[in-house]
Parts: sequence; structure tokens; C-alpha cells
Amino acid sequence: MAEVIVFIFYTRADEFVQSGEELKENIMIKRASIFVFSFLVLLTLISFGVLLAQEKFQTKPITIFVPYGSGGSTDITTRALSEAGGKLLGQPIIVQNKPAGVNAADLGPCSGAYDGIRLVPLANPV
Repeated sequence: MAEVIVFIFYTRADEFVQSGEELKENIMIKRASIFVFSFLVLLTLISFGVLLAQEKFQTKPITIFVPYGSGGSTDITTRALSEAGGKLLGQPIIVQNKPAGVNAADLGPCSGAYDGIRLVPLANPV
């Protein structure tokens, strides 16, 4: 059995009487709030259109250039994180070792044409 709760508000009649200026001000406030609300709805609809037009996140390959030799702590950590990240993103992450360079510009990510994401972990090996 559903219960119905009725609220009764008692107010005096003179509280609803407004002067002409107060009435105009209230109407202007309502119009401004309707305009702002409709503007925000329009922006929301436009942003949904932009979101739907975008392609799926990360369709290009991810390559991580490790500036140290194979088997080091940076290499092992990077490979472990790339496996977990590959499972999370649903695509493989390639790890390449470039032990000859100590400068990030010498590693290859900054040179040549490459279509994708390049990451370089820079750390001091222990």
C-alpha cells in the first residue's frame, strides 16, 4: 500500500505581491538563466558530436626506446610495464634497446619519420 505525503505551505498573500521593478528584474533573471541553460545544452550536444567523430584511442603503434642495454633494471621494468600496458590497451607495445646513446636526441625517437607514439624512459641505472 502506497503512502501519500502531502505538504501544505502556508504563506501570506502579501508576500506574492511584487512591484513593477521587482517583476521586471525577476523576468530578466529567468530569461538570462534560460539563455545560459540553452547555451550549455548546445555546447553539450556539440561536444557529443565531436566525441563520436573521433577514432578509437590509440590506433598507432607504441614504441618505447630504452637508452640502456638489455637486462638492466630499466629494461626489465620497462618490459614488465609494457606487457601490462599492452593488455590494458589491447595492443602490443614494442620495447627497443638503444644502448649507444645517453642523450635522448641520439636515441632515434627524435630523428626520422615515425607515425605513432614514442616513449623514452630516462633513469640512472643502479
